[in-house]
Amino acid sequence: MEWNDIPKINLMKLVHVKGISAAIRSVTQQKTESLLLLSPADQQDVVSMAETSLSPGEMEVEMMRIQRLREVLVRRESELRFMMDDIHLCKDIMNLKQELRKIVAVPEKEKTKKHKQREEELILKIHKLVQKRDFLVDDAEVERLREQEEDKEMADFLHLKLMPLEKMTKVTESGRPQQLDHSDVSRALFTQNVNDKAFKIAQHWT
Repeated sequence: MEWNDIPKINLMKLVHVKGISAAIRSVTQQKTESLLLLSPADQQDVVSMAETSLSPGEMEVEMMRIQRLREVLVRRESELRFMMDDIHLCKDIMNLKQELRKIVAVPEKEKTKKHKQREEELILKIHKLVQKRDFLVDDAEVERLREQEEDKEMADFLHLKLMPLEKMTKVTESGRPQQLDHSDVSRALFTQNVNDKAFKIAQHWT
């Protein structure tokens, strides 16, 4: 079977009949089956779908950058959730305290059984909300310490990644610089630039 003999696939017809997801699966399966029938000589002409101008090292750095930005976004989301929960708790506590003050302001002789019962309920609710907020603050502190540890590990990892650049910039005993591999230098500089951007974003959001 020759490469040109692979049957053409009417993608629009498949989409109309099966839907987008089913059409994609069908195209993939048919193309795979057709490729398996190619001769070894034809298979050598197949270009990888991963063809790109980025080197494997640059891909790794890009993935690290994306992972770092994802972590920053998750942290920001966690901070916003904490702030929202804290605002709601403080608002509820304040409203309950205002109601409690009104009841306390009533002279003891004028207080009814209902007043006293409501006063006890308010005190209990306020106590529970304050405890809940304390737990929330403790959780936020634990999360902050965990993030500091993660940042330290990331800094150590990046230091190891950038060590080759430092070695390449050393000058030989003769006073002449060592012959550098430009691809390695470019990759190291790319790494530094990416990490600097991620660090600035993290500083802005934390």
